[in-house]
Amino acid sequence: MSAYPRKDGKSITIDFYYRGVRCRETVKLSPTKANLRYGNNLHATILHEIATNTFEFRKHFPHSTTKAARIFGNASAGNITIEESLLTWFDSNQARWKKWTCKTNLQSINSVLIPAFRDIRLVDLNAPMIREWLRTFTCSNKRINNILIPLRGMFKDAYMDELIEQNPMDRIKNFPISTKEPRPFSMDEQEKILSALSGQVKNYFSFAFYTGLRTAELIALRSGQSH
Repeated sequence: MSAYPRKDGKSITIDFYYRGVRCRETVKLSPTKANLRYGNNLHATILHEIATNTFEFRKHFPHSTTKAARIFGNASAGNITIEESLLTWFDSNQARWKKWTCKTNLQSINSVLIPAFRDIRLVDLNAPMIREWLRTFTCSNKRINNILIPLRGMFKDAYMDELIEQNPMDRIKNFPISTKEPRPFSMDEQEKILSALSGQVKNYFSFAFYTGLRTAELIALRSGQSH
């Protein structure tokens, strides 16, 4: 891509890619030979600055209103790191969360997400990078999904605020969680179990079968009896 006349014949378009985003910006110069040479020199300068990580969008296109300008035009927004964005997202939302939600989200941010992506810029973290990182996990799918909650929230807010062109988490699905249906003993099975027991143990299981209390509730009852 380079500089070329716009269809209206009154200006020049500079066409280039920056951080994976196609940028087509207008220079308000008539497309004479001299101005087209200027446009091509500007294009070459931009490509050099991108390659040397010195490109500043607003320096070349201070009045642009394109999508690329909204994403990259604010120098501070273009350099926001994942760490900064995660902490900003947490601070902005914690007031409406329950205490346990705050605790688990902050733990995921500080213990997992920041160590993994600390200095990566918000605009640079993409779906393939996240998928590669997810391959390193050995914990349960439920735990992974919980860890991803702050990352999803952060990217959603960044997309709504037009800090990023696309939300990479739209391409990352939650891991499946298998929920096993309870399979209670049949009446015949209960009778067989009780027939093999005696004394207080038999009484305990008889009570459990006929009341339908959960294991935790039965343990709580036993704990209460011991005091």
